[in-house]
Amino acid sequence: MLLAGKNQVGFNRSAFFKTAEQTFDKNFEYARPIHQSYEYFNDRKKNYNIEKSEKERGNKISSGVKNETKNFIMKHTGLNEVKKQLNPIQSIKEHIPFAKIPTSFPKSITDMSIKVVRKVMDMGKDMGY
Repeated sequence: MLLAGKNQVGFNRSAFFKTAEQTFDKNFEYARPIHQSYEYFNDRKKNYNIEKSEKERGNKISSGVKNETKNFIMKHTGLNEVKKQLNPIQSIKEHIPFAKIPTSFPKSITDMSIKVVRKVMDMGKDMGY
């Protein structure tokens, strides 16, 4: 479509909704309250997404700081070595490297279902399916 010598690609959703809203209001003589308008909902959605992304960014930063702090403490206080010594699974794996010992257990039915499906799929791969 050509408009004033420029190529327009795509569809302007905002313009469509504004025009449709105005046409409806005019044809049906509808006095639309501001809180029912497209612009109102669109602005709220944009503000919500901005607040959400800022909150997520803050959570990422705080979790990163927590992880770095934890790693620093574990590394420089010797807690890593104590943790390794107290972990029986790790010592068993070192003595019997060929044994498949689970290192974690499912926390919910969904986790267990996923684990079972993966196991079945792996068995299918081993059988050549």
